[in-house]
Amino acid sequence: MARALDRAVQDQVIADLCAQMGIREVARKYRLSPSTVSAIRAEIKDRVQAAAPEVKRQLDELLLDALAASLEAQRRIAEVVSEPEYVRKQTAAANSDMFGALASHSVRLLEAASWAEADGEAPDG
Repeated sequence: MARALDRAVQDQVIADLCAQMGIREVARKYRLSPSTVSAIRAEIKDRVQAAAPEVKRQLDELLLDALAASLEAQRRIAEVVSEPEYVRKQTAAANSDMFGALASHSVRLLEAASWAEADGEAPDG
């Protein structure tokens, strides 16, 4: 009958597997059978795959929040740099650079939105 694996040892096995150590190497290190180490790896893989959709959902939510904050900041910047008093205080080159940067950012956002809507994958290039 297989012995119960101490939680601390199991955590170390997981850490070593995550550090790309091989199954046989980990088994030797902790005096375990390779099948025990393989079983631990399979269990962790199953847990990660089960958690992946929720992690993706959370990342998507964070990205949308970050995008909304970025768009709001860009809107506020555009308002400020469009005020006649601001424009008069800047050189023509500075105004050109600022409006060029805002336009470029807008185009990139539109491109990102279009590929995300189309198939969820970034365009090649």
